[in-house]
Amino acid sequence: MSARRGVLLFVLLLSVIGTAVLFAALRLRGPSGGASTGTMIVFDLPADLPEGETPTRPLSLGFRRSRYVVHEVVDGLRRAAADDDVRGLVLHIEDLDWGWAKAYEVRDALQAFRSSGKPIYASFESGGELEYLIASAADMILMPPAGVLQLDGLSASSMFLRGALDKLDVSPNFVQSGPYKSAVEQYTRTSMSPAAREAIDAVLEDAYA
Repeated sequence: MSARRGVLLFVLLLSVIGTAVLFAALRLRGPSGGASTGTMIVFDLPADLPEGETPTRPLSLGFRRSRYVVHEVVDGLRRAAADDDVRGLVLHIEDLDWGWAKAYEVRDALQAFRSSGKPIYASFESGGELEYLIASAADMILMPPAGVLQLDGLSASSMFLRGALDKLDVSPNFVQSGPYKSAVEQYTRTSMSPAAREAIDAVLEDAYA
């Protein structure tokens, strides 16, 4: 056998071995032929969650905004609950500035996801009532040892303008239809009436419960 033929056979042998190794590596990286174990969705909850999409500006060239809106999050969670390929959900929760109505709507969708038999895991480094309300829909809540869960309760404040109106020599003229119809009190009083305080306390207690 000539030296040239020996070199060609050696190169050919290396090519065959390399091709076999490549195919083996691709098979190891690719999905197995067995049953799929499903997908865990990891969702970083957005700090801001608008109610709807911002109208497209004339010079925006059709670029779509990157923020989620409420109906997208709710619809995505409900579709994931019905998707057989999804086996669970991991929520990463940071400081949320949603408002209570949005939080309840998203939490209802999370409870529907959990009712489908799929687990939810929630994690956050710190939070208050709103963050904990969302996290409480999960099967497990995770926080680091140095994390802070600050549950102070809810509060409401009212502004009264009667003192300023008196200084301007302005006399407010309203007819109040009942003790709990307190919308005009900010103009007619300098402090909250017992009936108004009772109503606001009831609303706060209901929301906190």
